[in-house]
Amino acid sequence: MKKNNDKTFEEKNAEINFGNMIKKLRKEFNYTQNDIADRTNLSTQTISRIENCGQNVGIGTIKLFALAFNMPMSEFFSHFEE
Repeated sequence: MKKNNDKTFEEKNAEINFGNMIKKLRKEFNYTQNDIADRTNLSTQTISRIENCGQNVGIGTIKLFALAFNMPMSEFFSHFEE
């Protein structure tokens, strides 16, 4: 079992990109971290950790973010690729 500090470059980069994407979308929508926390039922601390690349997320959480931004998953992931 891999430890957190044993992540590959690609895994770390994906976390950084995802966190940056969430922060960028949140600002584009004029949402606060508290707004996103309310919309996803996650804590503001969790939102902060995700945005600052300190926490990885599973597909269920990704879907919560897509719903919070009122987007289908395909549109949500299109922002990840930018």
